[in-house]
Amino acid sequence: ETTIDELIEIINENLKYKSHYEKNGMNMVQRMHYSSIISEIEFAKELMRLKSKTDSLKEIDYYLENPEEFLKFFE
Repeated sequence: ETTIDELIEIINENLKYKSHYEKNGMNMVQRMHYSSIISEIEFAKELMRLKSKTDSLKEIDYYLENPEEFLKFFE
């Protein structure tokens, strides 16, 4: 399980790469990496948002039986 601190560390590390590329320019391969970095930052932010909404996730069967509980994550 990934903690919020680990997610913050991932975001900060990726922001360093992002800043470097924006400051120094990019070739085609670097643009692909840059795009990947942006996606990873957004994914980590979304995970942080979801983790902050719940103390712990229940098993998938619980959410299948109680879909309204699953929808609370997206409010």
